[in-house]
Amino acid sequence: MDKKQFTNEEMQAILQRAINRKSRSGEISYSDLSETAKELGIDEQELEQAINEHYEGGGIESARLEWMRIRKKKFYDHVLAYVIINSFLTALTIMTGGGNWFVYPLLGWGIGLAFDAASTFWPDEKQVERGAERILRKRKSSRKSSFNISSGEIKAKSGKYSIDISSDKIIISNGDKHFEINGK
Repeated sequence: MDKKQFTNEEMQAILQRAINRKSRSGEISYSDLSETAKELGIDEQELEQAINEHYEGGGIESARLEWMRIRKKKFYDHVLAYVIINSFLTALTIMTGGGNWFVYPLLGWGIGLAFDAASTFWPDEKQVERGAERILRKRKSSRKSSFNISSGEIKAKSGKYSIDISSDKIIISNGDKHFEINGK
């Protein structure tokens, strides 16, 4: 019997397909992930470390792709604005018989649009890295939330807001603004 050998990339692709078939939503639970890791000979500590690395910076490739998607959307929005405004300027000039002045904003903005296209479709590697790092920082800060539960009190902080729940009141704070709800 011929034993097929697989590369890491092939193994990941095959397992990803199997996971997607098992789970209609494309997501699996932590316990399923843990079971799979055990079957592959990965202990719980290594799995936890890999999960943390994924959320801390291992998602750099997905951040790079997200940055590229965002950049392309901004470029297409730029093209749409260019077409709408310059069409209006051209129509206005033709209707009023105002000469050929509309050509100057058309050409000037067109040059800017060409540079925007070049940086969108052929970006500098450093530019992509900086954009991906910004996205990872944003993801990390949006995931930051801390909970402190002790002696009947719950304190939570997520981004700008802070929530303090004690036995008789709830306080929601945002900087120097506070909203208080009394339980009595």
